[in-house]
Amino acid sequence: MNPSSQDRPPDALLAALSKDLRPVRPRLLPSWRALGVFFLALLAVLCVFFFTGIHQNTAVLGPLLAWGASFTQVVLGVFLVWVAVRESTPGHRLPRVAVWGAAGLSALMVVGVSLWTFHVRPIMIPARFSPWRVGFACGENGTLAAVILLVAICLTLGRRSLAAHPALVGALFGEGAGIVVNAGWRLSCPASLPSHALGAHGGPIVITTLVGALLATALAKVARRGRGRAANPSSVN
Repeated sequence: MNPSSQDRPPDALLAALSKDLRPVRPRLLPSWRALGVFFLALLAVLCVFFFTGIHQNTAVLGPLLAWGASFTQVVLGVFLVWVAVRESTPGHRLPRVAVWGAAGLSALMVVGVSLWTFHVRPIMIPARFSPWRVGFACGENGTLAAVILLVAICLTLGRRSLAAHPALVGALFGEGAGIVVNAGWRLSCPASLPSHALGAHGGPIVITTLVGALLATALAKVARRGRGRAANPSSVN
């Protein structure tokens, strides 16, 4: 049975709504979006090597602990970005226990690699250097490198985020960026003392996790404000 004319919306309303329709490009799957970050992560590690170099004692670690562990950290960092992209894509979100599990296991992996590195190459900070100054230098530069990578990830993947919890997405971005930079920094710094590795090298991971949560929340507020103005143009005047 055909609907009566009273049940149909006015033609003027349909015409007005049709004018606002625009073709949109479908969003790529989370795996494809995270793949681009993989090359960005490799570039970040190469930049760390370019500016700080590779320590000569890295050969003592052997290829598995040196290059294998660092490459695994890069993959873990990109994996966290993939989890974050899924969290910001409706219909692709993982169970919350899987999200927190990925973040926790990635952090434990960094701790394990640091302790393993000290076991194979136990190098202390020379007595003529202040441990605090050396730690501050590593922490400051590592944080700067990780924040730069974090901003690049947020601007690349976070601008069109539809995440219900943007702080969680940003925190995963930040942890991933910190772990990627740590993958290069551990091969550039000669000291392998656990307190230095976990404090000066692990500190940037914690900082970028917090910065990522704050940055993603701010970007989400700006995006919501922009969508609100687009939906109600009269409010701008």
